[in-house]
Formats: sequence, C-alpha cells, structure tokens
Amino acid sequence: MNAAPTRGRRRLLAALTVLAIATASCAALIEEGAGSIGDAADPPAEDPPAPAPEDPAEPPAEDPADPAPDNGSEPPPPPDTQQPPAPAEQLRFIFSSTRSGNLELWSIDENGADPVQLTSDPAYQSWWARVAPDGERLLLYRTPAAFRANDYQRTELWVMNVDGTGLRRLRAAGQDGWLSQGHAEWSPDGRRMVMAGMLPDMSWHLFVTDHEGANPVEVQTDSLSPIDPSWSSDGTEIVFSAVPPDDTGLPVIYDYEIHVIGVDGTGERRITYDGLRDHDPYMSPDGETIVWITEVVPFYVLLGKWALRAAPSDGTGVSQLTSGESVDSVPQWIDETSFVFFRWEFNAPGAGLYTLRLGEAQPIPLIDAAEPTHDENPTPFAVPGS
Repeated sequence: MNAAPTRGRRRLLAALTVLAIATASCAALIEEGAGSIGDAADPPAEDPPAPAPEDPAEPPAEDPADPAPDNGSEPPPPPDTQQPPAPAEQLRFIFSSTRSGNLELWSIDENGADPVQLTSDPAYQSWWARVAPDGERLLLYRTPAAFRANDYQRTELWVMNVDGTGLRRLRAAGQDGWLSQGHAEWSPDGRRMVMAGMLPDMSWHLFVTDHEGANPVEVQTDSLSPIDPSWSSDGTEIVFSAVPPDDTGLPVIYDYEIHVIGVDGTGERRITYDGLRDHDPYMSPDGETIVWITEVVPFYVLLGKWALRAAPSDGTGVSQLTSGESVDSVPQWIDETSFVFFRWEFNAPGAGLYTLRLGEAQPIPLIDAAEPTHDENPTPFAVPGS
C-alpha cells in the first residue's frame, strides 16, 4: 500500500519537488557492397572454345598419384578466405548547447572535435537528448523559447532521427491530464520508456509508456513524489529519486534519496541514507554500480555545490567521485567503468563536458568549462565505423 501524505503535506511536497527537479537539472540549465536495382548487368559469358585434339607427340600426363618432383620451391599458400574485420564503432556525444545562440542539440566526436548542429529552431529550446538502443532515433524535450528549458509545465517530448531529420512530437504538454512531465528514458530494448509526470494531486508519479510515449502505466511506489527515473541494465527495475516513505516531520527537497523498484512496483529498496539531496541516478551497463549527483554544499550561491557519487547496486559502500567544488550533473554511462557528465565551475564562464573513469580522480575534458558556452546533458552515441 502506498504511503499517503495529507493533502497539505503532498501539496507542499509537490511545490518543493517542482523546485527540486528544476534545480537538480542545474543541474539542467545553469543559465538558464551489393549492387542496387538499376545497376548495369554483366554481359553473358561467351561459350568456351572446344578442346583441341590431343597431340600424340606430347608426353603422357603425369599420374596424380605420383609424388610431385621436388624443385626446391614451396607450394603456393592457400587463398585467404577470411573477411576483413568490421570497422570499429566511433563514439560521439550528443548534448544541448547555446553555442549557436539558442539552446539546440549538437554532437561532437570522442575527442571533443567535429561539432555538428542537429536542431535549429529559434521558437524552441531543445534539450535532454537520449539516443535509442537501436542507434537510429533520439528523444528530446522542447520548450517554447520564451520560457526556461526545464519549465516542466510547458515542455513537450519529441523524437527524431540521430541526424536531426524526422522531428515529430510524441507527448504534448498537459497530455493525459499531467500538469508537468520530464526525465524520459528509453528501456534497454527500446520498446518502452520511463518518465515522471505530475498529476492533479500535485505530486510526481513514475510511468512506463510504450515506445511512442503513449499508454502510460503508473509504477506505484511507497516513497513520496518520485522523480528522475532511469532503467536497470536488464530492464527489470527502475532507479529513481524520492522522499522515503518513513520520512518524519515536514518533507522537504533535501529529503530526496536514491531508490530502486521493480517495473511491476515490487521490491522497492532504498540506496542512500545520508540526509543529503540526491538526484539523477543511473545504473551501469553491467548492473553493478549506480552513479548519481549529490548536493554536498546546499545553497552555495543559490545553486549549491554538486558532486558525483556512486555505490554498488545494493547500496553498500557509497563513495564520492568528484571534488564537490563545482556543479557536476547528470552522468551518462559510456561503458561499465566510465561515464560522461557536464560541469559548471563557479569561476568559469560556461558549462563544459567531461568524462570520468571509476577509480580515477581527474575528469578528462571534452569541452572545457572555461569556454564561453553552456554545453550540457551529454549522452554517448556509438556510430558504426566506415
């Protein structure tokens, strides 16, 4: 049975969680071969010439059973029938950026070079790219340009091809009676999505939809006002942030902790117990580790200082991965041991993209925060080699 706070308690929590999900995204915005048909056919081969009669003066053919004469040369090697190896995949990152003036989606290669703009529409801000497991499509949110990108009441869910073509809307603002929506993520098989939606009870809820963002089914949690959902590596569980059900006193945004629950709403368990504000959890591809963001210094210049932290999937041994002297946000796994995230430093003009490997202390910049653009919410994208 779900915990049911009083209407006043739930309304206060909802108002605070609107602030939580907006600020946590700081988090989201600081500044805001084979021939084809039509190919010419090869001409038909000519009939081979008739064999000439044997010349009786020629010596008789050798008996195949006789050993070949040893003339001191090696026999020719057998023909190489192995296929050449397939080209290695190339890693790129898709992210939102203000480098063209408006907030649009861009991609860069794994060295931070070769920027390519994917969206261009001054009427909207485009952000929160999530590439589908098939590598052909990506989700994104779009918000009218007159409003903040992470204005979850007005934002809409769209989909397009990874090259920027085929843009179409999946979920309009207010669809299914939701007052707000956000944090959509593909399931590992690409057949479903998980996302957060605010209902008229003024509380956030978790929903699983089909691959078009339709037919939402709520995932019932015991914890309060759950947000920031993502999938386990095998697609059987959802990782999220919420106020624990046994929270005592008046719930506030700083009560948010990391939880895991089965897609069917069973087996809910809590990961963090530290009283710090935790958001945006993501499980590694091997299912062994969860990484998330934590506000380690609340209220610092209003934004707070945010660090990346990690723990085994059972919640034991929580460790801090980054210094906590900046705003580090929204990690996305590249492989089992490394991820990409964005960082805003308080003395830097912009927000940059960085990668970090577990066990290493120093992130590697893709785009340094010292550059005067806001580059945020990166997600990895494997491009087939050429």
